[in-house]
Amino acid sequence: MLREHKRVRRLVVIGCGPHFIDRYSDVLVKQRSDVEIAAVVDLADRREVVIQAMSAKGLAPETFIFLDEVHRNFPSLDIIRSRLNGMPQLMLH
Repeated sequence: MLREHKRVRRLVVIGCGPHFIDRYSDVLVKQRSDVEIAAVVDLADRREVVIQAMSAKGLAPETFIFLDEVHRNFPSLDIIRSRLNGMPQLMLH
C-alpha cells in the first residue's frame, strides 16, 4: 500500500558540491515557487563558491551555515541543529 506524502515546502541543503550545483540546484530553480530553502550547510572554506553559486542560480536561502573542516565527513548535527533552532516552521528530529 502506497502512502501519500506531504510535499516538501522548506528544505535544508547539506553539501553544495559540484553535483548539487550542476544538477539538483536546477530542480530547485524550477520548484522555486513551491519550495523555500531554509538553510544551506557546507564547509567554511567553500563559503564564497557556495554563496556565488546560489546567487548565480537565483536561489536565496534564508541562511547559510558554514562548518569547520573537521566536519567534512561527519558534520555535527548538534551544531547544525543549534544554528537552525528558532527558524519558523522548521521541524528538527
